[in-house]
Amino acid sequence: MAEVDRQCTVDRNRGTEQTIGMTAKAERMKSALAGLTPEDRAELVRFLIESLDGDEEQGVAAAWDEELKRRAEEIQSGRVTGEPAEKLLREMRAKYPAIRA
Repeated sequence: MAEVDRQCTVDRNRGTEQTIGMTAKAERMKSALAGLTPEDRAELVRFLIESLDGDEEQGVAAAWDEELKRRAEEIQSGRVTGEPAEKLLREMRAKYPAIRA
C-alpha cells in the first residue's frame, strides 16, 4: 500500500472540509517539479488537465466546431450580419467602464 500524507482542504463554496491524500511519490515529484521553469510547469499543468478531461474535452471541442460551422454558414448565407469589432468594443466599454483590458 502506498504511503499517504493526509492534508485537509476547505471547499469555500460549501464551507465543508475534505481530507485528501497525496502519495509520498507524488509529494517527491511535486518538490522536484517546483524547480522547473514557469513554461515547463505550465506545459505539465496542461498535460495533467488534459489527462483528467479526456473524452469530455473532445466532446466540448466537437460541439464548438459545430457551432462555429453553423455561425459561419449563417453569415455566408446572409441570414445574419456581423457588427464591426470597434463598435462592439465601444459599446462594451460604455456598459462596463470598470473593466479595462
